[in-house]
Amino acid sequence: MPRLPLGEDALLRPLRDRDARGLLTVIDRNRPRLRRWLSWLDEHRDVESVRGLIANHARDFARGRSVRLGIEYRGQVVGIVGLQRINQVDRTASLGYWVDIEHEGLGLVTRAAAALCRHGIEELNLGRIEIAAATDNQRSIDVARRLGFRFEGVLRCREWLYDHYVDHAVYSLTRAEPVP
Repeated sequence: MPRLPLGEDALLRPLRDRDARGLLTVIDRNRPRLRRWLSWLDEHRDVESVRGLIANHARDFARGRSVRLGIEYRGQVVGIVGLQRINQVDRTASLGYWVDIEHEGLGLVTRAAAALCRHGIEELNLGRIEIAAATDNQRSIDVARRLGFRFEGVLRCREWLYDHYVDHAVYSLTRAEPVP
């Protein structure tokens, strides 16, 4: 898995087993806020389940299905960014990200997503990267716009999130466009 620098204070790196306890702390601190957007949170409430999550990320990477990396800021993992649902035939992937509320506003997600987009296009030879964000997830939509992704439309009832459907705004970046 790649290690991608994000400046002097941050980098993207593979998550390791020993990151599980710290990552669980960050997940727990952000659980109420992130639960509005992420469907996997309820499955990860203890260190062992987070170790399983990390192992799944490594397995998916080995199979060419995803590249999910920890966002490390000043020595601490504070979030995750990933290219998932990599389609080797069509050369497409979906970009997802989240960061600890205590680290919002530092540009970490934008820097991390830009670095992973460059990696996807330049190293993985992707032709299209997509961001699908809940239509009321303005912070995620703002990231897509800052990165130069183009709005394509809204997919109604795109995701079942715990007890309701969520519409997604879809944005894309193709290799024909400037890479962030």
